This record gives sequence, structure tokens and C-alpha cells, in this order.
Amino acid sequence: MFDTPKQKFEMRGQFTPENSALVLVDYQVGTLQLIRSSSSDVSLRNAVMLATAATKLKMPIVMTSSQEDHIQGPISPELERAAPDAYNHRVKRVGIVNAWADPNFSGAIEATGRKNLIMGGVTTDICLVFPSISAVQLGYNVQAILDASGSSWGIQEEVTRQACNKQASC
Repeated sequence: MFDTPKQKFEMRGQFTPENSALVLVDYQVGTLQLIRSSSSDVSLRNAVMLATAATKLKMPIVMTSSQEDHIQGPISPELERAAPDAYNHRVKRVGIVNAWADPNFSGAIEATGRKNLIMGGVTTDICLVFPSISAVQLGYNVQAILDASGSSWGIQEEVTRQACNKQASC
């Protein structure tokens, strides 16, 4: 079947550690408490696993938070431990709902040089969907990690998935 045992096949459009970046939006202690569409513990655990894998694979990680000194609170300590460099260089937004609208955030993503983005965010219906759609509109390929995200209500999650599918961003 194969010409040689060492023959490699590359799939077009494949997300690899060499061509992708991990983007984590608003995994904050207070924001995580808003998740009701799934388990916030599972969403956080999955985000931590993604961050751990990306760190080991030396993938760029862009982490952002919004108003850490307000009810959203700080980034989850588990995520801080999983990706300390990304945590130390996180983009702290000052209340901008669509993270992509913050030039520091979009600039940090652009600085990775990667066009494939693996994105997770809390909440899915705001923190994940808006920057995902913005990224796709600007020519990025986005893989939204829905099991590392979550919303306040199941209906919000479903509407978000439909919006992402229309924009080909989830």
C-alpha cells in the first residue's frame, strides 16, 4: 500500500504544532462560575490540558483576560500553572467584549505568525464566538474547542454553535 515505511502524508489544512497557536479567552475565576451549559470543572480541565499540551509542543499560546480586578476575577490558578509564560504575557483587556477589538490581543495573535488558531473561551456565546468570527473574517482558520468552553444556558450554547457554523469558525 505504501511505497516505503517512512513515507509521510500531510493533510491539507491540518492543524499542527508548527502552524497553529492556542488562544485562551477569559478563563477567569468569576467567569468560569457562569458556566451552566456544561460542567465548569470539565471546561477548565480541558483548557488546562490544551495549555499543557501546547506548552510541551512549544506552540504559541495567547491568553487574555477582561477586568481581572472586577467580578470576572483573575485567571484560573490551574491555567496559570499549566502555561506560566502565557500567563505572564497575557493580554489584560479593560472591558472590551470582543477580544479581537483590542489591538493588544489581535497584535499578540498576529505576532505568533500562525494562521491556524485553536480557540477556547468562557463564555462560549461571547468570549469565544466574537473573536472566532472576527479571526475567520480576517483570513484565519479557527478550530473552536467547545468542550473547553461553556455558556450560562444551553440555548446560548446552541445558538452560538449555529452562528459559528454559518461563519465556518467552529
